[in-house]
Amino acid sequence: MKMEKIKSDLKNIGHNWKIVAIMTIFEFFIIIPVFNLVSLIFIFKILDSFQSVNKTIQSEDLRLYISRFKAVTILRFIASLVLIPMIVFMNVDIDFGLPLLFGSYIIFFLIILVIRIVAGIIERKAWEAFTQFVIMKQKEYPFLYITQDATINLDKAALCEILSFLFIPMFIGWIFRLIGYFKLAKLEDTTTYGGLKPTVSSYTSAPSQSPEQTPEKVSYCPFCGEKLSNDAKFCPNCGTKLS
Repeated sequence: MKMEKIKSDLKNIGHNWKIVAIMTIFEFFIIIPVFNLVSLIFIFKILDSFQSVNKTIQSEDLRLYISRFKAVTILRFIASLVLIPMIVFMNVDIDFGLPLLFGSYIIFFLIILVIRIVAGIIERKAWEAFTQFVIMKQKEYPFLYITQDATINLDKAALCEILSFLFIPMFIGWIFRLIGYFKLAKLEDTTTYGGLKPTVSSYTSAPSQSPEQTPEKVSYCPFCGEKLSNDAKFCPNCGTKLS
């Protein structure tokens, strides 16, 4: 029953990661906070399901992952909100003058950059804790192995976010993040991954040996050599009395 509850929670987690992955695509090409808000909602649903799992598993590493990734998600959402006044300010039809416009752009950019760098650092710590959780619990819950490749990709995505001031890592990180989220979505198929099957050692038993048979004692007549039965008192051939 405990295993079925964990698998059910992980199935929901996988389904929600798939939605987050789709929202990540929209976030990159359509810069409006609504997609970030949808991601925020579903990531909090994911973390809530992980908390349900942790009530059974009782893992300190998983608890650290939940708290750290929650902080990362909130920081990312704040960064998306900062984009709104930045976009409005840059597109409003008012002549603020080039120095003010450029200075405001730099301020907004630096705020977003600092938030992303801090989020990237915390996220790396989060995936480090999650990886440790998988390593510690993989023998008990073998189906967790499907998350290993995902955590590697997402750790790389977090590193690229720290280096996002170089611009190119920002795009590379988005690719790693997208791959990682879709790999985590495989948790939706948790029900197809069973535990380790117990191995039954088969052996061929040695054939039982039949008890040794004592060879039957054969008697012969001392005079004529006739074969005698065990209880014979006289030789049936020559009539000699046997002692």
